[in-house]
Amino acid sequence: MGSCKEKREEPAKRVWVNGPIIIGAGPSGLAASASLSEHGVPSMILEGSNCIASLWQHKPTTASNSTFPNNSAPFHY
Repeated sequence: MGSCKEKREEPAKRVWVNGPIIIGAGPSGLAASASLSEHGVPSMILEGSNCIASLWQHKPTTASNSTFPNNSAPFHY
């Protein structure tokens, strides 16, 4: 995975997709795409940022915003 840098403006492209279009390359979008792929269903993920899981890269989990039980988060990734 690369880093999220400022995105460049590119001309709009039209693409035919033979399957569902998934909005967002966060945890749910990636999981949905993987599940569809396991069942042989092609899909396309559309992401507003130029990297996957941009929220994870821009807002790391800390103990104060963790959803883990007892608000404990891993110290190292």
